[in-house]
Amino acid sequence: MASLKGSKPKYPRPYRGVIVFGPSDPALTWFLAIIQYAPIDQDGRAQVVTMTAPGMIFTNTAGVWKVAAADVQAPIPHTVFGNGDSTLSGTDTDTHYITGASAVAGAYASYLNKLSAGQQPEVPFVTGINSFSWRFARIEWPPSSIAKAQFSFVVDTPLLVSYSIASGGSTKPPEIVLFVLRRAVTLTARQGCLVRRQGEFEWSDVVAPGSYRSLTLSSVSVIAATVPVNDGDTSQGRKVIDISGRVDDVSAAGIRC
Repeated sequence: MASLKGSKPKYPRPYRGVIVFGPSDPALTWFLAIIQYAPIDQDGRAQVVTMTAPGMIFTNTAGVWKVAAADVQAPIPHTVFGNGDSTLSGTDTDTHYITGASAVAGAYASYLNKLSAGQQPEVPFVTGINSFSWRFARIEWPPSSIAKAQFSFVVDTPLLVSYSIASGGSTKPPEIVLFVLRRAVTLTARQGCLVRRQGEFEWSDVVAPGSYRSLTLSSVSVIAATVPVNDGDTSQGRKVIDISGRVDDVSAAGIRC
C-alpha cells in the first residue's frame, strides 16, 4: 500500500475491509483498527488473496484521528493509555473463558461443517437465521433449486491475535480472538449445466463466464470471536461466543460442459 502513496493508481486500491474495536467508555478517544488488504503486483494490480495488517491504534488529537501506534499485537501497553494494560491487555488464562483461545477456530470450523451438512449441533456459538454462521454456511447464488452445494471449512490461521478490553472495572473481561478460515464450496448442476453469462451480477466475481458441470469456489474469512467469561452467571441467558467477519471469494475452478 505504501507504494501507492502520493500517486494515482492505475487500478483500484487493494483495500478489502477493516475490523474495528473500541472502548466501551465514551470518554476514551481511541480505537484499534485491523485492516484487510490485497498485495499488489509490479503493475499496481491488487491480487486475489486477502491479507491482514497488524493492528493500528488511532487517537483523536484536536479533532483529527491519527495513528498513535502501529504493528500492534497483544498484550498492548502503550503510553497513550497510561499504564496500558488496565485498558487493553493480554487475556487471562483459558480457564476463565467458556472456550480457550487456542480451541475457538477449530471448534468453529467443525461446527460450520456440521451446519452446512444439515446438522444442528449444540455449540457455544451464536446460531440461528441471519447469524454470521448461518450466512457463512450458505451461498446466495446459484440457488439450491438448480445446484447442489457441498461445503468444506478448514482452519487457515488458528490465532492471529487475542486480547481483552476491560470495561466497568471488570477483572475478567471478554476475550477477543481473531483467526482465519477457508471455505470451499463445490457446486454441481441438478440438471444440465451451470451457466454464467457475461454481465450476470448474481455470480461471484471470481467465476468466469461459461458453462460448468461442476464448480468449486474458494473463499477466505477473517473472523473475530468475542468469548465471554466462564463465571457461571446465566442471569442474562446462556453465554455464547459472538462471531463476526466477512467472506472474500478468492478463486474458482470448474469442469466445463
